[in-house]
Amino acid sequence: MVLNCAICDDNRIITKEVKEKVLKIAREMRIQICVETYLNPKYLISDVQDEKVHYDFVILDIEMPEYSGMDLARIFGNEDPDCKIIFLTAYDSYAIDAYELSVFRYIPKREMDNRLKNAIAGVVELFRKNQKRVYFYKKGNHYENIPFKNIVYIVKNGKYAIFHLENEKTIHVRKPLAVVIEELDDDFIYIDKGCIVNVQHIFRVDHDAVILTGSFKRLPISGPKMQLVKTALAKFWIGD
Repeated sequence: MVLNCAICDDNRIITKEVKEKVLKIAREMRIQICVETYLNPKYLISDVQDEKVHYDFVILDIEMPEYSGMDLARIFGNEDPDCKIIFLTAYDSYAIDAYELSVFRYIPKREMDNRLKNAIAGVVELFRKNQKRVYFYKKGNHYENIPFKNIVYIVKNGKYAIFHLENEKTIHVRKPLAVVIEELDDDFIYIDKGCIVNVQHIFRVDHDAVILTGSFKRLPISGPKMQLVKTALAKFWIGD
């Protein structure tokens, strides 16, 4: 397994330290992580927006000149929504804001030694799961499959479940949502009795709705489902 990682922090010493820790963790986990470092967020933005460089995960400082880690997270949500965001910060006050974005992990710098390995292990676990997990459905006389990670959300339409995919295609499956959700994994949650969403594709929560990555489509959350959504997102984004 090879993962691509970017580290962005305007402090050269911290950037070097984090890179060394990431490479050490990779050796311990017996995986390969290719690491690029950025002292100026402008260069990271340029690589992602102009050069279309893809990173499997990025480790961002929140407090940086011109562009904060929050700004970068929003850009990644638009340009590369599959990239997992790990925040490193000395400021606890950002924890709530980080919850409102699709941040995979939030790590105070004073706890980096204890929590960075768990965060990277979470990225690896998700990467492996996405490689294996697929949804099978019948099309005519044969079966086809969709990788779970490509399913953004599913809505009820009469006797059909309409799958909305990353490529903006839709697939009609003649099954009730109650059956469909049993065939999926824990990353899929009800946000309303007629709508199931893949938490991997939630960019942020905005009052009574989820905002999806990439399209920034807004899907309403019903009142009874709000706590379920918050619990599922906390588990996925923040982890242990």
